Amino acid sequence: MKKAKPPKRKIDLFAFKKQPHDKYAKFVLQTKEVVLELLQFCLPETLLEQIIPESLELSQDSYVDTYLQTHFTDVCYHGQTRAKKPLRIAIIFEHKSEKPKGPVTEQLLRYISNVWNTDLKQKRALSLTIPIVLYHGKQSWQKESSESLFPDATEEQLRFVPSFEYVMVDIQRIADEQPDLAPHGFLRNIFLALKYSRNSAYMHQFWQKIVIFAPQNTDKDVRLMLIQATVIYLTYASNTFKQKLNDMNTAAEIQQHPEVKSILEELYEQGMEKGMEKGMEKGMEEGITKGMENLLTSFMRNNPEMTDKHIADAMDVEERFVAAVRKKQLSK
Repeated sequence: MKKAKPPKRKIDLFAFKKQPHDKYAKFVLQTKEVVLELLQFCLPETLLEQIIPESLELSQDSYVDTYLQTHFTDVCYHGQTRAKKPLRIAIIFEHKSEKPKGPVTEQLLRYISNVWNTDLKQKRALSLTIPIVLYHGKQSWQKESSESLFPDATEEQLRFVPSFEYVMVDIQRIADEQPDLAPHGFLRNIFLALKYSRNSAYMHQFWQKIVIFAPQNTDKDVRLMLIQATVIYLTYASNTFKQKLNDMNTAAEIQQHPEVKSILEELYEQGMEKGMEKGMEKGMEEGITKGMENLLTSFMRNNPEMTDKHIADAMDVEERFVAAVRKKQLSK
């Protein structure tokens, strides 16, 4: 009697479906071109001049402990100042989709402490840490200060409150056509995706502003990878976007952008051929799976130094899936 074959384990690709906002933010922030645009957008020019942009590298270390896992989606880069002293700069990106219940200052302080503990264990100079908080919640969120955390404390008492600077980018409050965003071809679309993923009316009318990335002065491979990620993210985060995929496929705006058209067709055509709601859902999942493979391939090409394990951990996919995609890529 033959033994029954064990059922195939379903691969949970990217987990975009479970936490689409966090996963999308984490993915795009692991793209150096996006990070450089973000730094230019939100850091003072005097500080930017002190950083060597070419030295920035995606860190393979994690400074999130068990407590911080419930609060942070962290992506960390290391670089150097133009002074070229034995000093590392850790630039931390944090993404919040909802207004935090507790003080973010306490969470960032813990994170910075974890960075310094790692520095001390590895016997290296302490890393200067620049925290950047990305927030796209509906509620307005004011940046914290020592005075807001301890409203009854006197000026003399406030001297004993740990104080450090951090940057907060409130995506919901950034004007769509803000002049500062104009030069940043990637960042503008990413901000629009995060800002309007939960806005059905906007998505119904202006979806093309999100998925059509400006081609000028941008790397084609990186642009294609970010379009893929954005389409997959919106498919999970917005029911309106998902419902409009068929209309987008034939829209005049898409016909003029073959890169976007190709991605949309690959995502949806299998479901459309089956012509039934259940079939369309299944076909869409198959299209997303193929899209994820393409996305990982693009990411590997842009990050050749990253191991399969690091990519799997960073992207929240199984290592065996990363290995399979890499093997397929090498066989071509």
